[in-house]
Amino acid sequence: MVGSIVSRLLYPTKLDSDDAKQLLACTTFGNSGPLPIVFTDAIFRAHSDSTLLKKGIAYISLYLLGWSPMFWILGPSILEDAATSSSTLTPKEKRKQLLTRIFNPPVLASIFGLLFGAVKHLSQLCVVAGSPFHSIFEAAGSLGNAYLPCVLLILSGSLTASASTSSPIESSTPPSNVLEALIKKVEENRGFATQVFFVYLSKFVLMPSISFLLIDLLRHHVPIISTIFRRDPMLLYVLLIETCMPSAQNLTVILQLQGKKKAATRLARVLMVIYLMGVPAICYWLVRILQLTALF
Repeated sequence: MVGSIVSRLLYPTKLDSDDAKQLLACTTFGNSGPLPIVFTDAIFRAHSDSTLLKKGIAYISLYLLGWSPMFWILGPSILEDAATSSSTLTPKEKRKQLLTRIFNPPVLASIFGLLFGAVKHLSQLCVVAGSPFHSIFEAAGSLGNAYLPCVLLILSGSLTASASTSSPIESSTPPSNVLEALIKKVEENRGFATQVFFVYLSKFVLMPSISFLLIDLLRHHVPIISTIFRRDPMLLYVLLIETCMPSAQNLTVILQLQGKKKAATRLARVLMVIYLMGVPAICYWLVRILQLTALF
């Protein structure tokens, strides 16, 4: 909702532009898996209550079961070109496109993970040491450990592409073309700075502030919610930490899969700046979250 409002205010007449779509995607989807797990592991690994770390990882994983299907279904829809949208397709092609989006590999993995986690007999076939499919479970875990490095490689690859695709203005270029090129570069840089500013504002100011306000209202006016958070502060911690994470790196993956290499390169630059500038903001909100939850 925050992303939709910001993009409509910033691009009221250009909602179909790449800038508007990238702004909406960046403000809608955050880094909900790797970073929260990294921070939770660093904070609670040496905690006196050893169950907190396991509970935190479990809550983040449960959050991802809902987040991952939404990301891989809605993300491509937000970033796709209007010319290739479902409005230009036949009913059969629309159904095929919808089924492909819904039942893509990340969504199927989430469904199978939920199924095996919820059904005790299935989990005993895989999770318990010595079970028939325990080796497959361990192998899948090893493959899962490569998730974050692969995402970082894709992001860095996009940044490398940006260096190779940038074309300097040659001295032999006619003066009129030089002026046009300079104006174009100024406009591109201004658009880049504008996008960085509003993504940062949305992810590190508006969304955490609104979340803290809503949590405060719920705790004071809905007794059952207050009781749940008081009995399980780790649940409150996970809900709040998800609201102050930077944008999802996998957005560049979607653009790469759609064949938009230039857009992926530009978005990778935006994400790099957001991640660097977001360090102080994340530290601030983590302190606020730990103070509110009283986990230390």
